[in-house]
Amino acid sequence: MFLSGGKAILAEYRGDWKFHYEHFNLTAYYKANRLCHMCVANKAGQNSFAKDLTAEYERRTSEQIVEECMSRQLRNPFTTDMTPGVFNAATQIRPCSMHIANLGTVQVLNGSVLDLLVKSGFFASTDMQVALHNASMRFKTYASAHRLVHSMPMLTPGMLIDGSAGSFPVLTLKAYNGRLFLGFLSVCLRSALAQSPNDLELVLSDQCVRALLQWYQLQESAPKRFLDAAWHSSLAAELSFGIKYFRSTTILTCD
Repeated sequence: MFLSGGKAILAEYRGDWKFHYEHFNLTAYYKANRLCHMCVANKAGQNSFAKDLTAEYERRTSEQIVEECMSRQLRNPFTTDMTPGVFNAATQIRPCSMHIANLGTVQVLNGSVLDLLVKSGFFASTDMQVALHNASMRFKTYASAHRLVHSMPMLTPGMLIDGSAGSFPVLTLKAYNGRLFLGFLSVCLRSALAQSPNDLELVLSDQCVRALLQWYQLQESAPKRFLDAAWHSSLAAELSFGIKYFRSTTILTCD
């Protein structure tokens, strides 16, 4: 109830992953192996999300999220213990889709595609450090030409690895930079395909990147307050389409 006498109902806690981690003192979050408070996915081990991006994991209930994924000593009592029957952690904690997609899919996809292009000599060298320097300069030229504001650092080999996730490429960029870099890689893939149109790995990578860029476009043009069933279906279908292409590319590479 407001001081003016008006009333309001708390519908959800919107924010990026960092906000939710700090506000709810989550112990399951992006820097921990137990990655997700909403489901049982992990970074590594039996439930590693990176083994199969199409896998569906058991969802936690609201009670399990509060008891198992929030620090008992530090959790916010105003949004947990003091509001039984009112606060539903499973439905009211609403993370930013751009950050979830970045940490769950885009960092791995950007790293995999960049690694593919480097090893093919696309950036004028197969030496990782030299190639990443060249890729950084090309990205800055691309961003300048399209008037894209970014905070992209110069890429280094250390940024292409996340040891906690596994032994595969992971380009650890901030969410917004990762989204822009995905667009840059799409341009690079089209250029590479012009030279090698029958390379199946390039073809699948290109389709995957395009699908995820289309998902970003749909998400950014969607209504901000309420999404009807048609919007939900379109967003889910486009993201699923991209991840299935990603899975096919991974299987091809492993074989």
